[in-house]
Amino acid sequence: MVYGDADMIAGTVSIPRDIKQALDSLVKHWVSSGDVHRIWSRDASLWTDKDESKCLGWLDIVVGQLDNLSALQAFRKDIADSEFEYIVLLGMGGSSLCPEVLRQSLKPVSGSPTFSVLDSIDPSQVLSLARRINLQRTLFIVSSKSGSTLETMILYRYFRHSVEKLSNSVAAGKQFIAVTDKGSKLDRTAQIENFRWVAYGAGEIGGRYSALSSFGMVPAALMGLDVERFIRLAASMRDQCLGSVPLVENPGAMLGLILGASLRTGRDKVTIITSPRIVTFGAWLEQLLAESTGKQGVGLMPIDGESVGEPFVYGQDRVFVYVRDEVSPNKAQDEAVKNISEAGFPVISFSLRDRYELGAEFFRWEFATAVVGAVL
Repeated sequence: MVYGDADMIAGTVSIPRDIKQALDSLVKHWVSSGDVHRIWSRDASLWTDKDESKCLGWLDIVVGQLDNLSALQAFRKDIADSEFEYIVLLGMGGSSLCPEVLRQSLKPVSGSPTFSVLDSIDPSQVLSLARRINLQRTLFIVSSKSGSTLETMILYRYFRHSVEKLSNSVAAGKQFIAVTDKGSKLDRTAQIENFRWVAYGAGEIGGRYSALSSFGMVPAALMGLDVERFIRLAASMRDQCLGSVPLVENPGAMLGLILGASLRTGRDKVTIITSPRIVTFGAWLEQLLAESTGKQGVGLMPIDGESVGEPFVYGQDRVFVYVRDEVSPNKAQDEAVKNISEAGFPVISFSLRDRYELGAEFFRWEFATAVVGAVL
């Protein structure tokens, strides 16, 4: 089975007969019920009929980001002109996982500041990073949607104190920017403590769905990445997931329904396999799936970072996802995944010809996860 636009990102699926039967039933129901249209119309009755309609801002965020490109580019130029040598993002979970994927997977523009992500308050990790940077030449991104994430604010206070020991408080403020929701505690702190800049997230986007919002794209711009290219690829995937697209050609919806069909046949453990160069994408995906499902006693159990074993070590509760980097594939992984597929396990594979296509994958998986939630 092949679905999606082959000219964009190839998606291939190998599934056994029982999943195929469950999938056919789900497809028939979703077509007759117009459920993809219901997602785009923010119909909360697809899920618990409570407040889901207030959490779907991620559906349109890439459109807003295209309009926001000039502001991102202007801020990137301001930072470049300020001669910072280091940029450190302080954040946890949804605020740090996407920037870490971008940092490790994509090549920053030559001459851009060295970019680091600190998502731990373990003293040894904090001190290790502090010793690697020149505090007076470092820009800190304090990233928290709520603005009250305890670990993030502890890290901010530590580095703010360290910078103030080398300069006055007004000058120190110019070494900090905030990425947060408007009106948050961090927003108020940034105004009072003279932050260089505040970038706002969207209130209708949860943290784990924030990759394509300011929480991902501000760090991307400061790394020197081609944010426009990244967003346009994400926007192309969004267009393929619209309600006007026939369901069997909708890459996000079909992925979600395949995972939903797998669940209905007892396969609730999603083993994530990623090529070495894009390995951190698995950590982002793990959080998205685990936190978005797993409600009311049902959900997907994502497994990231596990070495791929021989087929005989796995039970019939597994479904495998392989995100393959065509730029630098791993032959051992290719062979292991082939063996698993030939043994009859369900395998969903995606092949990235360009690592910037991760922008499209972020949206595909966000949409698919919303579909799985509706199936559950």
